[in-house]
Amino acid sequence: MLLKVFVLLRLPFSVLFLGGFVAMLSESSDAGQIPGFFCLLGLLVFLVVVSIKLVHQRRGALWLAGLLVSLEVVGGVLLLGVGATAGWSVGNVVARSCAFLLLWAAPNALILYKARGLFVKSVKEKPGL
Repeated sequence: MLLKVFVLLRLPFSVLFLGGFVAMLSESSDAGQIPGFFCLLGLLVFLVVVSIKLVHQRRGALWLAGLLVSLEVVGGVLLLGVGATAGWSVGNVVARSCAFLLLWAAPNALILYKARGLFVKSVKEKPGL
């Protein structure tokens, strides 16, 4: 039950952070909004697939959730870095990355680490093995 609440509470933040890829593509592309739209659409489909696998406690869901959290961290750093006033110095990128890792990825990783027992099926021991 708590895992389902966790997945639902993090969905709006996930969509926001994944939007960083779209902001970066629309800022750097002269082709318009079309590449950003398809990028966001693909990322949202991936978000839905991972969320469904987490809620249903499917095999491989934790690995996909780790991949999703890493994409969210990169998207969040891109979201903060896009714009003329933000600047792309190495110190700014490292500081933003550390902030996202501490404030977003670490709590997600701790919660998913505690829930890892839900994704492992218990093996019944057979006598004589």
